Amino acid sequence: MPRAALITPLGRSAIACIAVEGKGARQVVASELITRRPLESYPEGTLALGRWGHAEGEEVVVRIAGDDRVELCCHGGTAAPSLLLQGLAAAGCEIEPWQAWLARQYTDPLQAAAAAMLPHARTLRTASILLDQLAGALTREVQELCGLVAAGAAAEAASRLRTLLVRSRAGRHLDVPFLVALVGLPNAGKSSLLNALLGYPRALVHAEPGTTRDLVTAETALSGWPVRLVDTAGIRGSSDPIEAAGIELARQAQGKADLCLLVHDATRAWQPAEDVLLSQSGCSLVVHAKCDLAVPPEQPQGVAVSSVTGAGLAELIEAAVRCLVPESPPGGAAVPFTEAHVARLERTLQHVEAGRHAAALEELNLLRHNQ
Repeated sequence: MPRAALITPLGRSAIACIAVEGKGARQVVASELITRRPLESYPEGTLALGRWGHAEGEEVVVRIAGDDRVELCCHGGTAAPSLLLQGLAAAGCEIEPWQAWLARQYTDPLQAAAAAMLPHARTLRTASILLDQLAGALTREVQELCGLVAAGAAAEAASRLRTLLVRSRAGRHLDVPFLVALVGLPNAGKSSLLNALLGYPRALVHAEPGTTRDLVTAETALSGWPVRLVDTAGIRGSSDPIEAAGIELARQAQGKADLCLLVHDATRAWQPAEDVLLSQSGCSLVVHAKCDLAVPPEQPQGVAVSSVTGAGLAELIEAAVRCLVPESPPGGAAVPFTEAHVARLERTLQHVEAGRHAAALEELNLLRHNQ
């Protein structure tokens, strides 16, 4: 039974493309498409123009990719491709999701996984890293690691495994943004900083403390890395149940964040409560806000910024990226890009360091098959 899949993205577009593959693909298409001469007469590699279903039906351009593969191009959007898929299903085609179609285009499982993730890449930078994996960078590295482990070169294998694990910090965020939480005392300048980093007013800013009572999120890119910024309620004791609920959400965001920007109001002295916040944050960076109004304190060390003038924003972005991605993968490098990859590599490293070479090889073979 031939299979058909929509292989262009859903939504508005000029053209949509449907791939029909399998034994009898050309015959199934011919049963629905009206062309000047029988579709079977067109040689491989040629194009044909036809109408779908009847003489006044949807115009379709057909590419004869082979006896068992035909590509249909119609108007974009949802209506036209849906019409074609319905006709193909009625003619005996199995309709499959694009992910299943894509997986069959690659014999290497890691390359297939990279191809499936590529449409979800958030930025050009992350797409470039996935393209390197699609070209076989991770597959080649795993194969070389297998050779090193089999040859007993444990030291070199362990070193390369550690490098892969360092790169995985970036690899795990190729399709999912880093979470960066802006935390601090009330009215420290968190919402203003969020708006300054985004370049547009996303959060409400007011001189009255406690204005932000819910999490305000927005996505952006910092030096090409996808980031979800979270503006949180100012943390303090409050008898207001609504504000208290917002503060609890702020603490939860603080615990989940890949990086906390602890925003301090430079017009005020550093508070003991801010020391507590800093100790409760994992990876954190102190931001002395409102530096256009006052000289920031020397301690604790941090980045001085002004959300009004923009001073220090470039330095803050650079510092934040260094925290999130301490070592940016070089072009063409192997980069693990799923949690499963990381788990396999961590177990492999443990086996290599313990001298369990057979177990390490088993983990690498499972990784090579994207399992």
